[in-house]
Amino acid sequence: MKTKLKKVINFLLRIDVFNRIIVFISMVLFLILPSYVLYSITNYNNNIDIVLPCLLLLSAIIGTGLFALYNPIKLSLFYFLELLIILVTYNKNFTNLYIIDDRINQTAIFILETCYCAISFLFNAFFIFKYLFRRNNRYAFKELTNSDSIYDFLNARPYNKKIENKIEDISRTSNKINLMPSLKKLKLSKTMRTITYISVLVLTIYYFLNIIAQGDIENNPMTYVLSVLLLTTSSAISFTAIFPKDYRYAFFYNVCILEVAGILTCRYSDLNPLMFIICLIWAVLSLLAALITEGRTWMGATPDDL
Repeated sequence: MKTKLKKVINFLLRIDVFNRIIVFISMVLFLILPSYVLYSITNYNNNIDIVLPCLLLLSAIIGTGLFALYNPIKLSLFYFLELLIILVTYNKNFTNLYIIDDRINQTAIFILETCYCAISFLFNAFFIFKYLFRRNNRYAFKELTNSDSIYDFLNARPYNKKIENKIEDISRTSNKINLMPSLKKLKLSKTMRTITYISVLVLTIYYFLNIIAQGDIENNPMTYVLSVLLLTTSSAISFTAIFPKDYRYAFFYNVCILEVAGILTCRYSDLNPLMFIICLIWAVLSLLAALITEGRTWMGATPDDL
């Protein structure tokens, strides 16, 4: 009996199982408050300062939470960090929901959820730091995509390396500038992902300057959306530098969701949503490039990094 109990405890304490448990518990418990708030919304108490934080929290819980359940070892860290960012950024909104029954202690719920996310984040941060120094993580920094360069993107099939080397030798002997080696080393999916993040930075600066010009920063709903967008995408792009294969889709998911949220707030902030729309289109195209280059490996193609 003791042996079986010990096996069960060891199984539950395994990092992937333990992370799935704490992520699942957070998804179940954290869904209650925003779902109840949205259920209580009517035409008379409809307010973007109430609706938007709940929608962003739900998108993180369901979307990033599912990514974390699929890959609990690496993505749980980002999941709890994103929840922390949303909770802290919208702390006044979550503790002053006037459409909730007075018997519900909103401040206590907020503090418990924040502490739960903070402890879970610190635990996973310690594990990831320890994981990076292991010897068996040689694939951690690799894209693991196929034909992932501007030169090879449309190829999508094995090519004769001998013939390719001969062509490169001919190009070297000629007087013309040979860009082929540089183009082959440049990862298309990584380049487009980086440009996506740069577009987020430019977008954030542009709209922050417009909000400052209007003079009402604290009460502008876009201020908080831009803060969450900047912090979340900066965290995600940092993690993609370490685990690109594991974090690329979580990065694109959050970019798209938060840019859609930005488009919605443009109406209340009296700003033009054109830049949000352009950046959103580029993010979708970058996502498609990542799906195509990695999708080839799902069909049996050998990754370029191997």
